[in-house]
Amino acid sequence: MTFSMNVEEYAIKQGFLHLLRPLPDPIKPSDLKPLEKCTKTEPIVNNPTLGETLPERLGMRTISSDFDAATIPKRNWIIERYVLGNYIAIIGAGGATGKSMITLCLAVSVALGKDLLNLGDTVQGNALVINNEDDDDELDRRLAGIFKLYRIKNHEVTDKLYIKSGYGERVTISTNSTITGSTSMMSPNVEKIIKEIKRCDIKLLIVDPFVSTHQESENDNSAIDNVMSYYRHIASETGVAIFLVHHTRKDGDEADSRAGDVDVMRGASSLKDAARLCFTLAKMGKKTAKDHGIDDKAKNQLSRLDDAKNNFTLSDGKAKWFKMESVQIANGEWLGVPRSYDLPDAINGKEASSESKEHTTFSYIVRGVLSLKGPEGGAVKRPELMDQLSKESGHKNTKLGDDLQALPTGSSNARRVNVYGRFYRIHQVEGNHSKAAKTIHVILDE
Repeated sequence: MTFSMNVEEYAIKQGFLHLLRPLPDPIKPSDLKPLEKCTKTEPIVNNPTLGETLPERLGMRTISSDFDAATIPKRNWIIERYVLGNYIAIIGAGGATGKSMITLCLAVSVALGKDLLNLGDTVQGNALVINNEDDDDELDRRLAGIFKLYRIKNHEVTDKLYIKSGYGERVTISTNSTITGSTSMMSPNVEKIIKEIKRCDIKLLIVDPFVSTHQESENDNSAIDNVMSYYRHIASETGVAIFLVHHTRKDGDEADSRAGDVDVMRGASSLKDAARLCFTLAKMGKKTAKDHGIDDKAKNQLSRLDDAKNNFTLSDGKAKWFKMESVQIANGEWLGVPRSYDLPDAINGKEASSESKEHTTFSYIVRGVLSLKGPEGGAVKRPELMDQLSKESGHKNTKLGDDLQALPTGSSNARRVNVYGRFYRIHQVEGNHSKAAKTIHVILDE
């Protein structure tokens, strides 16, 4: 049996019929139209399905025509010139300067809203101290000394002063990557600190010392800048004022020769560059002591605080002096607690004037009375005062007796003395009979 099939049927069956269809007439050049020029740019359409996004703007602003400087918020000074909300301050200090005690006094000052160290106007706000060098017992000893010297009751700082010791396990701000072992990363503690600052309404955060909160090389500018960026993050998220305790290079007996020099701080320059306020704390040097007629014993108790960098106010160029006063706390131990100190005028290589000597003598006697009676002064029997002065100054009874004997007798002859930035009048009163002890009176005179 035979079958017949034409070409078209075969092409359909094989699937290539389209190949047999005639081609269209070729396009002639005369049929082409010229392309129209593009006169406008079509905006990019934000189509998430295509992964397209509009470019983010920089967020610039201009100055309004009704700009009014009177509406600008004032800077949030916690302690005028020294502690500023939302910014970082650094205090650089050498060894044995009392930096931890002084910064702890700053925290107590803010918690109370009182200017304990005679620095300036102090706004009350809750304070947090993170100390990675001392345990809780040592911090309690120091607080006990501050409370006793300044007549502070425990309840006055409850829920206002917060302490965190990192002695056993340091509180870190940055940590190294577990993968690379070297790349700096923000520590999980940062978010914990931010949450606690917000929860407890902290206005001042003191970190002592800065070097204990990271694992970077002190001289690596890039690494230290990263660490400081984490501190800035804390400040910007909470508005807290941050006060970092740092170390300076050693300068031997003339520790105050570079007082106020920001470059004396140890390590990378990015540290001080990131801070908006920098201060130095230094022990009194031999030359300064000689210039002001101060003996070696008193010299070792004195430290000076100087403005090294201030991006917000002009420096007055004056040092703030502190003297470490001996304080015995209830457990029987003695501690040095800082108090503001009025430096005598320089004697310029000459013998100290009788007026300068008298002021120096009367000042330490007034401080002894204030230690016993509080900042308003009062009356103290001579034997009790001699015991206190012996503990505080270390002077022998012969000198103490001579100095007390030099005090003017009678209120009409009282001498006016500037101590801790306040004026007092001091005099002594004879006892009721020849063997009765004299009484020393110190009266606030403002």
